[in-house]
Amino acid sequence: AEIWRDRLRTMEPDEKRRFAASLRHARGSAVIRSAFDLPAPIREKLAQAVTQELGMDACLAFETAPDLMGGLELRTEDSKISWTLAASLSSLEKSVAELLDKEDTTRGCEAERPLLAAQPNV
Repeated sequence: AEIWRDRLRTMEPDEKRRFAASLRHARGSAVIRSAFDLPAPIREKLAQAVTQELGMDACLAFETAPDLMGGLELRTEDSKISWTLAASLSSLEKSVAELLDKEDTTRGCEAERPLLAAQPNV
């Protein structure tokens, strides 16, 4: 929940404005989905963050969605703000792949480079 609140807090101003407009279009109604049931104090902190960061009170519903794999998302009819473990792992995987591609390009792409040095059987 803290990571999601930080994500909301550090959003680009244009992104915040677009999401606030989406929230207004949805008449202030939105859903916070989480991988597990959130305790009331956490729900209150999330609602306060939405009000503070988006500049409007929202009528929030809370849903449990195990498919989020450890995370939270705030969703309106046409937008969402999320942080999930699956999304973070996917982003990390993409970053590592880009780094490896860049390294191969810099080195001249040694396509036949062995992964492990062969050891003779003794």
